[in-house]
Amino acid sequence: MFRLMIVLLFAALPFATQAQFWVKHTIHQFPYDLNWHIAVGDFNSDGYPDFVTASHETGSVRWWENTGAGTGAIQHAVGDVDPIARVVQAADIDNDGDDDILVPDYQDQCIWWENDDGTGQTWTEHAILQGQFWATNNTELVDMDQDGDIDIRGVRYFASGMAWWENAGDGLTWEEHPITENGSGSPRQFVADFDSDGDLDLFGVHPVGCTVTWYENLDGNGLVWNDPVELLYEPYLVDAAMGDLDNDGDVDLVTVDYILSENTELKVWENDGEQNLTEHIQGVNLPYPFCVDLIDLDVDGDLDFVFIYRQGGVYWWENRGDLTFVERGPIAPGVMPNYDCYAFADFDQDGRPDYLAANRTRHTLVWYQQMEQPGMLTLTRTSEPVVPANGGTVIYDGACESYQLYGYPDITFWTSILQPDGTTIEPAYSQTFNLPPFFTTTVTGMTQDIPSDAPAGDYSLTGHIGYYPESFVASSITFSKSATGLSGPAQYGWHTGGDFFPVDQDGSSPVPESFTVSAACPNPFNPTTSFTVQLPADANLNVTLHDITGRLVATLANETRSAGEHTFTFDGQGLASGVYFVRANSGAQSATRKLVLMK
Repeated sequence: MFRLMIVLLFAALPFATQAQFWVKHTIHQFPYDLNWHIAVGDFNSDGYPDFVTASHETGSVRWWENTGAGTGAIQHAVGDVDPIARVVQAADIDNDGDDDILVPDYQDQCIWWENDDGTGQTWTEHAILQGQFWATNNTELVDMDQDGDIDIRGVRYFASGMAWWENAGDGLTWEEHPITENGSGSPRQFVADFDSDGDLDLFGVHPVGCTVTWYENLDGNGLVWNDPVELLYEPYLVDAAMGDLDNDGDVDLVTVDYILSENTELKVWENDGEQNLTEHIQGVNLPYPFCVDLIDLDVDGDLDFVFIYRQGGVYWWENRGDLTFVERGPIAPGVMPNYDCYAFADFDQDGRPDYLAANRTRHTLVWYQQMEQPGMLTLTRTSEPVVPANGGTVIYDGACESYQLYGYPDITFWTSILQPDGTTIEPAYSQTFNLPPFFTTTVTGMTQDIPSDAPAGDYSLTGHIGYYPESFVASSITFSKSATGLSGPAQYGWHTGGDFFPVDQDGSSPVPESFTVSAACPNPFNPTTSFTVQLPADANLNVTLHDITGRLVATLANETRSAGEHTFTFDGQGLASGVYFVRANSGAQSATRKLVLMK
């Protein structure tokens, strides 16, 4: 038996910002609205995660080769299902060491494509489970009997219950094992070892019936199943997910309830290892979510929440490790995938998971690269390294460069001073400003006074950019003080001078100090990329695109533009893959940037 307990943790948590940043890359632009189901696999055996798409409208199945840096993908045809695809899965179905592809179709069967030589260049189609299988989104490749090969879990023919099909090992011979004879199960299902007995159980999420149901695997082989047990009843249930949220070795549950338009409740159900659930209410006001997922986004060893909102947008909440969660903001604002039209994987192999989605409202395949920092900050001391005993002034220059396609409103530069006794003065200086995308600024002659009564020894002055006190990027300079000054009134004091970021009085973005052209992002690109041109004064601006032979391909601007930053977006839809050059001219000043269009 199991029991429920309720613990109210908090009503709301303030918004915080974590030092994870997401840079959008468009992989492919489609001419019309498509729902592309997505799965991740390494189809050419090169060690980089690729992905496969299956169209809900046309039945087309393609795999997309990761070019290595994660910023581009080359598509390869696999095959088609008739008439449409319901979901796509990737795994080594035939135990030959490479990833294969499975797609259920509306002919009440599964089609799987055998990766013939591990390169993804040739595929052999196999039709299986004819007359046994009912094509739904609830199809999963998983080793149900844990014998080392991949089985299929899904819905039986004509919605006559749930089952799994045992793989004999070669992907050609399958044996059906019923789980339940009643109905088609639930709109969403997943497997996990809920009772910690070493085998996989089945769970069903029923938003219409407002329940989460547990089907216990009794014999460990998936041949004998208990009658369904209703784990919980939630009147406004939207979705649920399972994982070890408190790192205690057993599987917990998270649910999302949508209470009309007034409130969305996030709840964690803690499993004590004996299937007794304690409810921890994380009461939050969120837009209408239709999907919740669990993944360790910040790579700190625990599972975080990811929400996909019905109005569009993907957001995440950080797991603090003690069953409390903090909202960390958007991953992909405005992106609107369906349930299985997204995936997380480390596409650029930097150790952090990235986000891939089919954005059906924009007709694009996009991936969001998780980056450690949004740009670069550099401080350089220009004064002498030693401050005299009676005090003095440390002088330094600063440079800031934004790498991001999106700007950062109301971001702060501040300094902290680490003293010889280990104490810190923070903030010694602060300034809040709007940081434009792809923006570079430099400042000279920033000053920090050091009073005479400051202790002797070594100091470190660190500049930070972030949302105080959360630092995104930092840079430090060092200096020392020869001795503590004589007793009496302190000379100087801890005063600062200069503006790190020049801001107009109305708070608008500053006028650039020089003519510059940013690097394009994304680059390589397909089919669109963006870059900025900064003008220090009103001037005629000519921006053109040329191919590798120097031939003019497009004119993006040829007119008088005002002083400030100007963003250009280039669409290479009708151009061939290759190297191109952006050339910007303003009077006697010019700059050129290299672009790579990769289709």
